[in-house]
Amino acid sequence: MMLRPSIELFSRHRNAANLLFFAMIMLGIFGLSNLNVQFFPTTEIKTVTITVPWPGASAQDIDKNIDATVQPEVRFIDGVKEFSAQSRQGVGVMSIEFKPDTDIQRAVADVEAAVNAIVTLPKDAEKPLISQETFFESVVSVLVTGPFEERALRAYAKQLRDGLLDKGIDKITLEGYRAEEIWVEARGEQLRRYDLTPADIGTRVANSSLDVPGGVLRGAVERQVRAVGLALSAQDVGNIALRSTPDGRQVKVQDVARVSDTFDADGAEGWSGKNRAIRLTVQRSKNADALKITKTVRDYIGEIEPSLPPTLEVKIFDVNADKIIQRINVLLFNGVTGMVLVLCILFLFLNGRIAFWVAAGIPASLMATFGVMFYLEMTINMLSLFALIMTIGIIVDDAIVVGEHSSTLIEQGASVDVGDSNSMTPLHIASSRGSVLIMQRLLDAGANADPAESPAGAAAPAGTPASGRCPCPAPP
Repeated sequence: MMLRPSIELFSRHRNAANLLFFAMIMLGIFGLSNLNVQFFPTTEIKTVTITVPWPGASAQDIDKNIDATVQPEVRFIDGVKEFSAQSRQGVGVMSIEFKPDTDIQRAVADVEAAVNAIVTLPKDAEKPLISQETFFESVVSVLVTGPFEERALRAYAKQLRDGLLDKGIDKITLEGYRAEEIWVEARGEQLRRYDLTPADIGTRVANSSLDVPGGVLRGAVERQVRAVGLALSAQDVGNIALRSTPDGRQVKVQDVARVSDTFDADGAEGWSGKNRAIRLTVQRSKNADALKITKTVRDYIGEIEPSLPPTLEVKIFDVNADKIIQRINVLLFNGVTGMVLVLCILFLFLNGRIAFWVAAGIPASLMATFGVMFYLEMTINMLSLFALIMTIGIIVDDAIVVGEHSSTLIEQGASVDVGDSNSMTPLHIASSRGSVLIMQRLLDAGANADPAESPAGAAAPAGTPASGRCPCPAPP
């Protein structure tokens, strides 16, 4: 076996064992300083989405004229695992899932080429939008609440969002506010007076409220031309001219309709107690560190909070980094406890030198593991920490058994230089296999347990939000 020559090598060359020990420590320090910390392992999403807007079309028309046209062109692209389509009023959304070993960048290019080659889409349909789903993980949530009007609270939330993005946060989503709308409610008597229809108002507003490029004006100095006339408020819409009367007076939208700034009546609203609330969910990308992002969020809020109104509450909750730190503390506690346990047991029965070096193998094993994790592009997350915590038990058991057996062989007259490698090799295997079998039995017992016997098995999920409201839970 491979273990026998290794044991004989290190028994003959003690400096080699010492060098390996310090190399493991240095490798672990390097790996630990470069490993990303996150809640769950990174999962690469290999899905490409095709969105085709077709204003005014029914779901049946979109399914027949868009989904059925696109599917044959993309279904048999190399690496496609599954194709699905959703048809809704005015838009068709198609998702293409690729196999795990597919080069996603090449897949996106293949989809773009296939869709751009289609010439039979409806004339009124807009240009297809092709996007790749990107991995983002929630790290921490921020609740902004207070006795403020909806528009003012939204402005404060956007101020916090923009500040955090400037600090290097990857992505922030806002929940709990409604989209702003401008309502134009035509008055029948005024429409009849000026011989207008609601369609005339809609067409005029659509043609006048624009912000589009108009090309380039070439000459001694090249200038870009842009048509700037986008109406952003009810006053701007109200001032749009509809027509001119015989006496030269302009009839504006506000003359024939009531124009007002309002919010989407069907949008979700966020509440915390009796006050409106907006939730900011801070997310990280694949290569970002959850602990560093959490520290950035806390530092920024602590920096900006004195400049905010006293009645505006900014609360941090749902912090995944705290759970990661808790699991890291468990790992450290188990490691230190294992070292103390090994030292105490071996000091009682063996000499101090053997006890020290056997216990030193615990941190050396963990540090070497961190180095290997960095080389394999792994991360420190809840699952890897759980595996390390369980592995510490195997390391402690193996260290005690092997250390005691080595001491016994030396007392019986075995050569210190060569050692009894014939008996050490099966001992390593038996010690590790025994711990693994015990863990396997515990996992099997947990998997076969009846969920109905647990009180939590019948518990209904708490905190279900009321209809029409965004879930903005109060922080603990």
